[in-house]
Amino acid sequence: MVSEEAKRRIDDLTGNELRLEINRKNRSTFQGDNYAYLTTRLAIIEQENQAENRQQDIAYKEAELTLATEANQISHKANRLSIFAISVSIIAALIALAALLKEIWLVR
Repeated sequence: MVSEEAKRRIDDLTGNELRLEINRKNRSTFQGDNYAYLTTRLAIIEQENQAENRQQDIAYKEAELTLATEANQISHKANRLSIFAISVSIIAALIALAALLKEIWLVR
């Protein structure tokens, strides 16, 4: 059975300190049930870190998705503007051609 004092001392250790104690095996300050609690505590901390990393990855992926969506919307707007610009250019060229043809017809 692990005493409350031993739990508190183990819970106060950082992940690196827990690893050092575990690597010491027979020379560890914590033996028997305390050693088992020590290894369990490290496993819990590592699981929490992994869960936190997954949450960060999810947050980054959501941010990337938002940016990609916004970039896609901007791309569509730019595409519509370029189509409009091409249309205006074609109309301007046709007007210039019509004016040129009118000038040619008037000169004859």
